[in-house]
Amino acid sequence: MKTNKGKEDETPRDAFFFAAKAQKEIDALWDNGTINEDTINQWGAEHMRTPYRYMEASTSTASNK
Repeated sequence: MKTNKGKEDETPRDAFFFAAKAQKEIDALWDNGTINEDTINQWGAEHMRTPYRYMEASTSTASNK
């Protein structure tokens, strides 16, 4: 795969390419029934963040060593 290291002018073209590719795959999932409006609504309601207390505990343990 080609990279655009140092070629900022090509980045938007690549972004549009990958966005179109993702949209095509999403449309295929929608068309074959893998995802539907309920699935999208469930994704919108999900809370998939790392708990901060877990992060604080692991950070303080590492700094105490």
